[in-house]
Amino acid sequence: MPRTRRPALQAVILYAAGILAGYNADPPIGLLLVLAALLLGLSLCLRRRRTIAISSWLLAAAFFLVACLQHEAFSRNFPSHHILNYRDAPDPVVIQGRVISDPVRKDKNATLILEATAIDHGTGTVRTCGKIWLTVRDFTGQLAYGDQVRIRGRLRVPSQARNPGEFDYRAYLARRSIHVLMTLRPESIQEVSKESVGWPMRVVRLVRRHLNRTIDRTLKGSPGALLRGVLLGERRRLPAEVTEAFSDSGVIHVLAVSGLHVGLIVGIFYSLFCALRLRETVATLLTLNLIFLYMFVVDLRPSVVRATIMASVIMVGRLLERESDLLNAIAFAGLIILIWNPLFLFELGFQLSFVATLCIVYLHGRLKELLLPFLKATSPPWARWICSGLLVSLSAQLGTFPIIAYYFQKAPIISIVANLLVVPLIGLAVSLGFTSALLSLVSMGLARMYAAANWVLLTGLIRLVSFAASLPFAYLHIPRPSKMFISLYYVFLFLGANGKRSPAARRTFLFGGLILLNFLVWDQALERPGNLSVLFLDVGQGDAAFVRFPNGRTMLVDGGERKPRFDCGERMICPYLRRIGLQHLDVMVLTHADNDHVGGLPAVLEEFPVGLVLDSGARHLTKTYCRFLELAHAPGVVYQEVRAGDRLKICPEVEVTVLHPTEEFVTEDGDAPFGRNSASVVLRIKYGMVSFLLTGDIEEEAEEALLEGGCELGSTVLKVPHHGSKSSSILSFVRAVQPQVAVISVGRWNRFGHPGEEVLQRYQQFNVALYRTDQDGAVAMSTDGRRLELETVLGEKRRWTVNTRRPTEAR
Repeated sequence: MPRTRRPALQAVILYAAGILAGYNADPPIGLLLVLAALLLGLSLCLRRRRTIAISSWLLAAAFFLVACLQHEAFSRNFPSHHILNYRDAPDPVVIQGRVISDPVRKDKNATLILEATAIDHGTGTVRTCGKIWLTVRDFTGQLAYGDQVRIRGRLRVPSQARNPGEFDYRAYLARRSIHVLMTLRPESIQEVSKESVGWPMRVVRLVRRHLNRTIDRTLKGSPGALLRGVLLGERRRLPAEVTEAFSDSGVIHVLAVSGLHVGLIVGIFYSLFCALRLRETVATLLTLNLIFLYMFVVDLRPSVVRATIMASVIMVGRLLERESDLLNAIAFAGLIILIWNPLFLFELGFQLSFVATLCIVYLHGRLKELLLPFLKATSPPWARWICSGLLVSLSAQLGTFPIIAYYFQKAPIISIVANLLVVPLIGLAVSLGFTSALLSLVSMGLARMYAAANWVLLTGLIRLVSFAASLPFAYLHIPRPSKMFISLYYVFLFLGANGKRSPAARRTFLFGGLILLNFLVWDQALERPGNLSVLFLDVGQGDAAFVRFPNGRTMLVDGGERKPRFDCGERMICPYLRRIGLQHLDVMVLTHADNDHVGGLPAVLEEFPVGLVLDSGARHLTKTYCRFLELAHAPGVVYQEVRAGDRLKICPEVEVTVLHPTEEFVTEDGDAPFGRNSASVVLRIKYGMVSFLLTGDIEEEAEEALLEGGCELGSTVLKVPHHGSKSSSILSFVRAVQPQVAVISVGRWNRFGHPGEEVLQRYQQFNVALYRTDQDGAVAMSTDGRRLELETVLGEKRRWTVNTRRPTEAR
């Protein structure tokens, strides 16, 4: 059998590798341009001399460099007049531009995108370019697509990921070429001219508006929100519990518009045009026009663009009587999208769409071959249909498992069976939705009849998915896999899939697996003592520190704050603990009962089994603290009040000592005569020559008591008391601790003015390396007992040798 040539597959792999190289290396654009031109010229010269092999390699290298160059141009090279260059303007600016998206409403607010054309930042109006993500408070329809407007407000940069593995909103918007934000009210908007768009976009907006209006008039509640999500990709109105059920059952992908929708449009309308006895060429061209229209209606989502390009390749190939290779068609679609926007390579939707489709095409036939001994030709049709459907679902799940594990830290066990039921039902719901939208042009009564049937279907679908998600072991929480694990997984998946067809692949799979297993066994057997690691999480204006001991046991000190619409435990700490695969928290410490320390702990206690809970016992009968006490006294949890002199036996190699509070600061009745802050639990953690002093919110009185009590305060790392407040960090206390590193856990733009300027100067006076969560994000430290390594989420890495005073930069 002749080997199939797939030039598009080779090209997209090379192009993706070039984008990844640009992302990791950050090479100079000028150098890339010169090298790419040089290699291209050499390739053309050598081709003339008939040295085809060398010429091809040089051309491939030039193509690789072009991908690097395009990544740099999209992500880092902006013109001097780009709106991003005005992001640090201290005062409000006046911007003129054009609205290029429909407003998306949420509660009383709306978000939309503005293409800026001019800016006045106090020195006159100048030309500018770039997109702005606008949030309009109390929106009542002041803006629409195509409006030319003048707005006044303050530019902001989107927030970055501030804790390990957290969602990076800045990178998410950058992939859409949006680099600045602005929040404003209607009175800050001045309309220059009304909606002005060309006829193609008018058609797109007309179709989108008609679909939205039909759904609004025929379906209400969760079924309507679900149909809007699967038809138009708008999931904002879908209740959170429904979205979570789809995620937990492993069918979240059906909520995104995808190739299924394109396939349905092709099937419905191509069949209709053929039934009307149109010529094949006319039917094909009309169908292609419709799927391209739908591609724009859903805002050019990568999965729909991929499916549209694939459908175009296959349908045009049929017209030209040429057989299309599916893998090559998928690769061609991917190449077009990456050339259009190389940053889509890092988009979850792009990754899931292409990997799932590639694996279905590549693995389905190979998995079927493995089942042939069990599935005979005489098997009933329903059995073959079920097996085929299961294999399609299994192929997609095998391909997307590492991606889902990386982004969501979940392994949906029920998804293989759930997809077999949910995908056909979603296909039927989409078909009914399209039919209802078409019939509404003729008769709203007929449209409502089909919508009523769809309501029954969608309601049953939601209940089915909720039931699947509620089953025991519907999904498992797993740690975020490393990039090395993901690479090895795909290598072994490829070898295993080809094991029956290729003896070489079978041998490599077996011997490679044995070598890897041998390595893992010996690595476990020869395991050396681990490191002590401490992570100071960025929880805004609050405290939270996660400690992992050398023996693998864990401790959480404080949990950040809880607000009416934001719980640090639920939104920050629990997701982090899931990302690292934590199943059980050994020790939880509450330093004191203020909201910025206790706020997130109830959410952690609700989600994770906790062995021991420690508290100072200083009472503060708020609703949050009472809930914390209720959960801390639940069966299976040991609650204990601690006092100065207590020692925690968590790890034999590590000394954990309670230095504070004494009975003077917390009475037997739970009163705190010097205030709750000075009643904070103070811990000293010592591993070898390295020590950490965690001080809660102690103030001057408690610091003086520690000095008078003769405690061993000297520490390598100090968690600065009370967020760097002026009421803490007295000179004698800082001198006694003599830290090499100090960490201030503090919120950006906090209303308390923390940290105090004189406090910062005091630490600088002692040459302390100072880190702040408001400027550096989370601060992670690791030590083997002799050396201390530090890394901040926002970029800095440093290394200390503890018996020297000056830090040395890590290589």
